[in-house]
Amino acid sequence: MVEEPKWRKGYRLVSLKTGLEVLIGETVKDFRGDTMTVIDFMAPLHEPSTGRVVLKHEDGWEHAYYPSVIDTQVVQKAEA
Repeated sequence: MVEEPKWRKGYRLVSLKTGLEVLIGETVKDFRGDTMTVIDFMAPLHEPSTGRVVLKHEDGWEHAYYPSVIDTQVVQKAEA
């Protein structure tokens, strides 16, 4: 099993609409309806932070956004 990078270890990206986990490589739409691919995400660094999600546009351009841009949030994984 591949170990998670430290910037997202213990966290997951979750859709606010469905409650399901959004996976790296998944195709999503932003609030404008533009299609993008989830490249990575980063956990919040402190309490009021939301973290970031890294998206790749159809033209190949990559940028970090607030998770709300694609109607998601970064949450801690439940303890097993």
